[in-house]
Amino acid sequence: MASTLSPTLFYDLTLPKQGIERISYPATDLIYKLLHHIAADVSSFRRNCQVSYRLVEYARDLYDEINSRIREAESSGSWESYDAFDGAIRPLEEVLISLREVTEVEREEYLIDANPPEMAEQSIEAWISRSISDWHERR
Repeated sequence: MASTLSPTLFYDLTLPKQGIERISYPATDLIYKLLHHIAADVSSFRRNCQVSYRLVEYARDLYDEINSRIREAESSGSWESYDAFDGAIRPLEEVLISLREVTEVEREEYLIDANPPEMAEQSIEAWISRSISDWHERR
């Protein structure tokens, strides 16, 4: 996770809304993990923050709703509940995977690439100048 990660924001994005009991199921484990990875990246964004937060919150709410449908299907044996959660898992996973690809690129914008040998071969001023010009090119 990035050093600029806000732990409070991360928890706000990943914890269920107040009054919702979260029970994890193997069928939604990938969604859970993707949500946490994306929330960690989004928590350190410096641009497009509000839209990114809303996407993660919406996905989190869908995750919790899918889990409530699983719980309902297990307790009642209802095929409607089964169909509801079964039809929602794959599309949400696909959206989160594509969102993950975007958040990884955005996160990389904030990291400065450097390794000790590279820094030892040039002056600090030259390294800073090159890093700034590289950043401008990647924008």
